[in-house]
Amino acid sequence: MYVLHDTIGADKLKQCFLSDVDFANDDFITKAIHCLSNFINRDHSAKPWNYHSHFNSFISPRENKSVTLKDHRFNRLFVCCEGLTYHLDDIAGYLDMYCNIVNGITILDRSFVEMPILKPIFCAVALIGTHITKPFQALVIDCDTTFSTLSEVFPKLYDELVKIDPRELCQTSEQVFKFVTEEMFLSGVPDDDVCSTINECAVQHREEIVELMRMIISKIVDGFDLQRGAVFGFGTTLMMILGHFSKFLLQPI
Repeated sequence: MYVLHDTIGADKLKQCFLSDVDFANDDFITKAIHCLSNFINRDHSAKPWNYHSHFNSFISPRENKSVTLKDHRFNRLFVCCEGLTYHLDDIAGYLDMYCNIVNGITILDRSFVEMPILKPIFCAVALIGTHITKPFQALVIDCDTTFSTLSEVFPKLYDELVKIDPRELCQTSEQVFKFVTEEMFLSGVPDDDVCSTINECAVQHREEIVELMRMIISKIVDGFDLQRGAVFGFGTTLMMILGHFSKFLLQPI
């Protein structure tokens, strides 16, 4: 061991086992996304703990579709989860074959790929992105979208969110929410390879994914209601405001 230390040098040894990815304040799922995607993504290819090129050779001729998580980019979380749903089994196979690769990232990644709940989580988030958040973004950034458009579309979206059965969302091929055009929906659908993997995962882990999407959608409903309901005329927040206003009007002068 001392010979190895003296020959390679302390700094080189540290590079083998340490990473400079800071996720101390992240929640568990975000840590998993950061670690798994950073390990194989080209954004960190200059880092000693990144195996982008070697991983690409491992999965060849298939393409590496991973992206790194960027907090300031809308929909980035959903795109990350698409890539990880597609590559999670690849990462597990790679780490199993190259068990000699040991550093801070791979130690965590080996524990993550052994957790069966992660793939359904990634798949559920990817499906939410395909059916809700990506079409929503396409709508609000479209040059032809006006306040009048949103005044008509947002109440429709809220109604669809409240009534949707999450089981309808366990696929990527059919548009379920009709608050946007088919063209806008298709603009957010991943490529065929990723869609195929997501669809297979949705079948394999249907029960878990449906429950996860049910919880996510309920949070989206609450947030959409609170942030936009009173402005665009839908939801419980508007009713509550009107209720308070009517009580004020009925008070004796």
